[in-house]
Amino acid sequence: ICKVRNQRTYLSQEAGTDQVVTSQNVEALGGGYIVTNGNFEYRLDSSSLVVVRFDDSGRQEEVLRETIVFAERY
Repeated sequence: ICKVRNQRTYLSQEAGTDQVVTSQNVEALGGGYIVTNGNFEYRLDSSSLVVVRFDDSGRQEEVLRETIVFAERY
């Protein structure tokens, strides 16, 4: 998550692919962030990254959960 000109931007590369994910729909929540990108929501805090997909009826499915092994704030 970067902050440029007072706007937060999420930037990530999916592991094992060349696909880059970017979104400016970043909401600070508690000690973490909620990032929305299409039908996906990225929930990020200092301990984990959880990716949730929403289907057409609004139901959510967790598609990824990873432990954060290193984080740095500037």
